[in-house]
Amino acid sequence: MEIPDSLSDLKTETPNPIASTISAPATSSAAEGAAEGGEWQELLGLLNTWLGDGKAKQIWEQSQRPLKAVGIAIVLIIFLRLLGAVLGTLDAIPMLPRLLELVGLIWLGLFAGPKLVKSDERKLFIGRISSAWSSFSGRQ
Repeated sequence: MEIPDSLSDLKTETPNPIASTISAPATSSAAEGAAEGGEWQELLGLLNTWLGDGKAKQIWEQSQRPLKAVGIAIVLIIFLRLLGAVLGTLDAIPMLPRLLELVGLIWLGLFAGPKLVKSDERKLFIGRISSAWSSFSGRQ
């Protein structure tokens, strides 16, 4: 393997990519003071033609459903994080989880007493649950 004598042997002639892709015409000093180079007017002109062609509306219509899905996912994640924080806070309060379990058992007893002890009440309750499930699942 041969080591080059100087750095000029390593340099290759490549065209300047900026000069080949950007051309900005020179402005006179009077126009330069008034227009400040014209970049702002050029940008406004490009935006007006882009918005005038209806491309913004077309892009919005194409991306509307994915944007809604992403928004719903973000809201759901935030809601679940807040719910987890609230439940964690309630769990940290002494005796509150056991008290809530007791309240749940009392409610179950008050509900089950009149509705599930007699067989005709039980059949009526099971029928209501079955019809609600059928209407929810679309099997009517």
